[in-house]
Amino acid sequence: MEIKRDLAEHPLRISISTFSLFPLPVPAVMPLLRAAGLDGVELVAPPVVSRPAAERLAARIRSHGLEILSVHQTLLGAGPIVPLWRRAEDAVQLALAVGAPRVVLHAPHRPDRSGSASAHWLETLLRLQALAAKAGLTLSIENADRNPALDPPEVLGEMAALAEFAAAHGLGVTLDTCHAMRNGVDLLVGYELLRPRLVNVHLSDWRAIGAGERSLIRRSLMANHRLPGEGQAPLAPLLQRLAADGYAGPVTLEVNPWALQPWASDRCLRILQRAVAYIRQAEQGAAPEGA
Repeated sequence: MEIKRDLAEHPLRISISTFSLFPLPVPAVMPLLRAAGLDGVELVAPPVVSRPAAERLAARIRSHGLEILSVHQTLLGAGPIVPLWRRAEDAVQLALAVGAPRVVLHAPHRPDRSGSASAHWLETLLRLQALAAKAGLTLSIENADRNPALDPPEVLGEMAALAEFAAAHGLGVTLDTCHAMRNGVDLLVGYELLRPRLVNVHLSDWRAIGAGERSLIRRSLMANHRLPGEGQAPLAPLLQRLAADGYAGPVTLEVNPWALQPWASDRCLRILQRAVAYIRQAEQGAAPEGA
């Protein structure tokens, strides 16, 4: 599963989640991404998309010299409206339509695997895994966004459980740095646990806000998914380690949309350029500005 690359010839590939560019249409921001030095995007699946529309969008993205490095299941809808198994199915179909090499999925927010929703998700996942294997597509599970002191247990909420599950089912994993920090995991320790199955890194910073964690709004605005260098996560050592280990998957910027200010193109470009510079300096072992 682990694929390596030569840093001297092939530096880390930098991607960005299209959710971070909300509310602008994806094609509208492609020139900004290319100008900022990004290599590609992680396409966040909409609740509904037709194959012809997906293929047109993929062509538009690639016309700007960018790759679709991953697809992420939809972040919209909940419960019976868009159940988790259906989000996984839709994301895989989108990835096949746009030719993306990897898919990011979420595990059930359940304490065990005994419930019908978890069982249906696992049944769907195994079916999709068989389909993906034939198409050369890698399915990955993202580590959970949870605070052990505030949030209920989840079946794959711990890094070790996720690593074991991925290995047992031939899946990849996506390491979300913000989620790991919120879960109280040392980033480099978490990386070592997931490293054999690692195919994607969601890169963002995190800041502790104490009791403010209890408020979703305050957590979203002040703590989670900040720009690299604007929090407490040791992102620079992780990036250096990824580069030194020859990690070949994308480093995907997944930050709050208001952090990038995509509605103001000049400011958005400068912010993106700083984020790219942070990654490029860190992978070479230099101290990034703001680190």
